[in-house]
Amino acid sequence: MNEMYSIRLGYTCNNNCVMCYFSNKLGTHDMSTEDAKGMISRAKERGIHKLLLTGGEPTIRSDFFHILSYAVKLQIPEIEVQTNGRMFYYEGFVKRVAQIEKNDVILRFLIPIYGPSERIHDSITRSMYSFRQTVQGIGNLLKYNQTLTGKTVIMKPNYKYLPETVKLLEDLGVASLNISSMCISDDLDGNKKNLLPRFREVMPYLFKTLRLSVGMNLKLSLISFPLCVIRGYENLVGGEIPYKTILGVDPDKKIIELNVPEGERQDFTSKTKMEKCKKCLFFSKCGGVWNGYIKIYGEGEFLPIKN
Repeated sequence: MNEMYSIRLGYTCNNNCVMCYFSNKLGTHDMSTEDAKGMISRAKERGIHKLLLTGGEPTIRSDFFHILSYAVKLQIPEIEVQTNGRMFYYEGFVKRVAQIEKNDVILRFLIPIYGPSERIHDSITRSMYSFRQTVQGIGNLLKYNQTLTGKTVIMKPNYKYLPETVKLLEDLGVASLNISSMCISDDLDGNKKNLLPRFREVMPYLFKTLRLSVGMNLKLSLISFPLCVIRGYENLVGGEIPYKTILGVDPDKKIIELNVPEGERQDFTSKTKMEKCKKCLFFSKCGGVWNGYIKIYGEGEFLPIKN
């Protein structure tokens, strides 16, 4: 069964990112250990292929290794932990991860870097030393042969430094990187326009990065970009959850089931396709545009691809 099960373990975090989608929930509604294990058991019973553990920050939970080991022992084929990577700064923490007997389970960590320097990254996380801890954490994970994917989210404070950020991750030895557009939530009222760049501002830096990446030992994927703004690089779009069924679990909500038509790409959060999108050759393959983006900047930048 081609399903992914996403469990949001809670909203406690050791970062305070300026663009956090759940900023008004930070520090609330952490799931209990038994509830988390119950959700993982339910995922196993459904025969799901991939389990996503997210937060908040999962690794700062006192029961993190208990929950992770439980999921691995159930032999769910693929487990991804979305983490800021700061706890991996401590080598003893990484050793405990490496000691988990994985057998045929693929265990992957998704770790964001928001810029090529402490100044840029820490200004976005609003957490002192987060850059050096995350960078060292990535190094420690790779030292112990753990699988990870890097991530960066494009915002006004960092998009001009995208080529340098990608080069940093390659130098660290990261094998794959997701470059994502920024997701807009209602929690960002008053700050949205200061954080969200127009696609037309970003594209010169993104295209420069993609040209420079040729020959790098780093696989790039583009996440949540409308295909019409990345013309020529449509083949790099990935990770938007092309699953027939998505199961999402939040600590303060009941199970959410989102039925996604086969052949469609769709994210957990709110996107839209405009009337003119129906004329596009990539209509069925495109994830659309964030509703929040259109509210701020309108539809003018988006033109259907016809040939």
